[in-house]
Amino acid sequence: MVENRIAITYTIKHGGAAKGFIEFLKERENLDSIQIITSDWKCSRINFIKSRINAFLTRILQFFLYKKYVKCSINYLPIIDLAKFDHAKIYIGWVGNGMINLKNNPLSEYIVRFSDEWWLTDIQHYKVNKRLYFPSILKAKINFLNKKNVTIIFPSEWLKQNFMRILDDKRLICHTTVVRNVASQDFFVEAKVNVQRMYFVASKLSDPNKGFHILNDNVSVLKSYFDEIFIVGSRQNIKEVEGLNFLGHLKADELTRRFQDGGVYLHLAERDNSPNSLIEACSSGLIPIVMGGSGAQEYVEGIDFKVPLILDANGDLGDQIELILNELNACTDKDLEDLVLNIQKNIRGICRINDSSNY
Repeated sequence: MVENRIAITYTIKHGGAAKGFIEFLKERENLDSIQIITSDWKCSRINFIKSRINAFLTRILQFFLYKKYVKCSINYLPIIDLAKFDHAKIYIGWVGNGMINLKNNPLSEYIVRFSDEWWLTDIQHYKVNKRLYFPSILKAKINFLNKKNVTIIFPSEWLKQNFMRILDDKRLICHTTVVRNVASQDFFVEAKVNVQRMYFVASKLSDPNKGFHILNDNVSVLKSYFDEIFIVGSRQNIKEVEGLNFLGHLKADELTRRFQDGGVYLHLAERDNSPNSLIEACSSGLIPIVMGGSGAQEYVEGIDFKVPLILDANGDLGDQIELILNELNACTDKDLEDLVLNIQKNIRGICRINDSSNY
């Protein structure tokens, strides 16, 4: 039986990519009438096991059979055969580990939402080993995407430009557009101003791209400015640090409640494309300090303040953070209230706004 519309993604349960994709679908489809196929363990254990096998086989081929056979590794046990969905509108989120077989059916319309470059560049996204970058796999993925029946949705201009660089000199045939993440109307409340409290949020604190190591290196500076420093996210493989309050993972409503008590939000991710946590923090009234050079800075560029709230990754981060905190401490309450209002206005202007009561 041919489905009218389907959505394919690794999970809709956990992480920023999952949240961004499901909100993207909500704006376009009635979720009760669209089939969503995932490899999440709780939703489909068969798909999850296949996904793990695919990842294992791919790694073996990448390391030992690279030049001759690696191009086959993404098609060993594809979970979804795209060819069977004739005349379908197919939404695609993050589809690693051989979820799809990269057969672009010209009778189908594909809407692909990127959350980062991972699906294209694989583990090389983390730049841990140049040997893990395989042109044959990248070429197969580009050939699948760069077709007239494909529209690629990027949550930031930065990510779109990264894709164009990966495309290199190949002529762009697919359609591309930037569609920002959703900000919930519920977050926009009259938040309290408080520059004695700081938040840092990452789903996995040990992920080197999230920047917790930068916070850790500058913890003595931060402790001199803040009475409370809250760290949200999994602290697996992270040692106890004096002066930091590790809260673990928090549910969305609990995190929102905490944000509405006011504070400074330190976002140090070096390759963040369109972070939900930053959007939530800004719309909830927190004052952001953001690492530059990624999609995250696009949410802060329009904010007028005495000094930039965007950090230069090539400069002395400790000095830059201290400069911003000094300026914040020198502000009057009225100055801070105006700053928070400008931040919220900026987020309203950039993001799409959803009233969560509609769902």
